[in-house]
Amino acid sequence: MALSQKWKDTVKQGIKDAKWDEYDYTIKTEVTFYKTRFIKTSIPLVNWLYLKAMLWTESGGPSNKAWKTRPMQIGNPGDPGLKTLRNGAEGSNIIMEKTLHQAIKSARINEPVINIKAGIAYLYTRMAISEIKSVRDTRDKKIYEYTVVSGDTLVKIAKKKGTTVDELKSMNPQAVALIKPRQKLKYHKAKMDRVIVRWRLFTAQNIAQRYNVGDPSYAEKLEYLVKEVFPKLKRDKKTKK
Repeated sequence: MALSQKWKDTVKQGIKDAKWDEYDYTIKTEVTFYKTRFIKTSIPLVNWLYLKAMLWTESGGPSNKAWKTRPMQIGNPGDPGLKTLRNGAEGSNIIMEKTLHQAIKSARINEPVINIKAGIAYLYTRMAISEIKSVRDTRDKKIYEYTVVSGDTLVKIAKKKGTTVDELKSMNPQAVALIKPRQKLKYHKAKMDRVIVRWRLFTAQNIAQRYNVGDPSYAEKLEYLVKEVFPKLKRDKKTKK
């Protein structure tokens, strides 16, 4: 779908108007934060310029009221992002830092920096692939032991001892098929919880599919900004120096 000339002319204003770059620091800081936070989950390389492109596309630039309220449109009518984040749904509870979650729940979504952080948190939530798995209690490294009694099942033992069936099976391979009275089982304290297992690539197409609501040109707009507008912005800044 061809992009309108009016939209192209609007975003090209950002090449010479420094106000369009007002939130660059916030975006870069958030990308670095998530890279560090999820380094063990092999998070893919995220080009922060795609997030800047989202901001420009969502807000329409500094001349629009949204620029100083909801630049990422989180909280607008018809947007599912705010409800997801407030409820900690879709695994967003393991994406967001607690201070951001508190800010969102305390109705600060109209603060532009909070709105941008919320938008980025929602994007990362939508790009993460998570599953419910057995997770050991990191605060308790102790290995416990339990002696099976008549009538026990792994489910009953897990519930009774504050662990999981998967943990019992992992620590006691011989118990996978059968347990019997007086058998001793080792285990760590554990619970079933949602964990990130991998990530979708942060491409324009994936971002458009996972984040956008109702704009069929969204991916094309992101690509246009990152590949055509932003390189000119960079060259213009170098020329001014």
